[in-house]
Amino acid sequence: MNESNLTQSKPKIWTKDFILVFVSNLLVAFAFYILMPTLPFYLTDTLKLPMTEIGLYLSLYVLAVLATRPFSGYFTDKFPRKTFYVIMVALFSVIFGFYLISATLLCFAIVRIMQGVSWSMSSTSGSTLAIDILPSQRRGEGIGYYGLSMTLAMALGPMVGLFLYDNFHFDYIFITALGASLVGFIISLFIKSTPKPIVEKSAISLDRFFLVKALPEVFVLTLITISYGFAVSYVAMFGKHIGVENTGLFFIFMSLGTIISRFTVGKWIDKGHEISIIISSLILLIVVIAGFSVCYNTALFYVLGFLSGVGFGVMSPAFQTIILNIAPHNRRGTANSTYFTGFDLGIGVGIFVGSTLISSIGYNGMYAVGTIINIIATLLFIFYVKNHYKKNKLK
Repeated sequence: MNESNLTQSKPKIWTKDFILVFVSNLLVAFAFYILMPTLPFYLTDTLKLPMTEIGLYLSLYVLAVLATRPFSGYFTDKFPRKTFYVIMVALFSVIFGFYLISATLLCFAIVRIMQGVSWSMSSTSGSTLAIDILPSQRRGEGIGYYGLSMTLAMALGPMVGLFLYDNFHFDYIFITALGASLVGFIISLFIKSTPKPIVEKSAISLDRFFLVKALPEVFVLTLITISYGFAVSYVAMFGKHIGVENTGLFFIFMSLGTIISRFTVGKWIDKGHEISIIISSLILLIVVIAGFSVCYNTALFYVLGFLSGVGFGVMSPAFQTIILNIAPHNRRGTANSTYFTGFDLGIGVGIFVGSTLISSIGYNGMYAVGTIINIIATLLFIFYVKNHYKKNKLK
């Protein structure tokens, strides 16, 4: 009897529709992340761009993402989420084909901006769709599991991308990304979700596009993800700089760390320990980024990959949860886009500033700057944001 009641009190997470949205997002994100460590090489080798300008061109997609994130949340809340997600994934997939004909910097810039817009819309609507499918009692745990799709994509995408870069023409990278995203689109067609009730029209205001109440939380998230932009975008170049032969393994170790963390952190979030989880992850990330600043050998490089996976793997779903907990139910799309705005802004700043820091103070200096930023973010969270969240938490 007790076992029966226990089973009934814990509804399933891995339903057919959750698996479909998980796999669809995995393939779409794989297509996105296959370009993350390889595009710097494409810009230097194929388009002959100097290092000082790489950050500018790589961050164009982030500028497009930031410009459209608030609208992506609004549209996700306004229109049927599955339909909106399917359309955006289709658009995102088609754009990969344009990379094959972007032979000039102007064409490359236009394609990156187009992809930034579609990535913003598809990732926000996909994440919100998954949250709708999840049972509310296990939302924190489910968000952690859903994040595994991103984790696996972040491991497999860069690894496959670097393998293709070392062995084939760059076009094969774009073709692989195109194929993966198209399969993700086909899978998205079979997702079934209960349509949400239409929300009554309200006056257009900033708060319809950005969850203003969560601004302190988003600010700290942005600071933390600056070092994430450093780590993911330039780690392959950094690895080659210090003599690592197989930089792709970094992403394997990173994904292992994230997977381990995601299978444990969600349950603790659902038990109400999100604050202590975030503080622990922020302290770990200070140590990790500081480790990069003194890293000169392969073993430490891989260890830092694993620990960065643990740190960001714990931090991401916890931050997403606290932002969702500040928002009412009919503002989930806006809350999600607000979370992604902070995440994307940090990555964009990291990408943009990273190439300049590398040119002036080197890779290790760049990570030293990231360490200082992480310390500031941790202090802000402990002494201000923690109390702000407790006052504004709705759930």
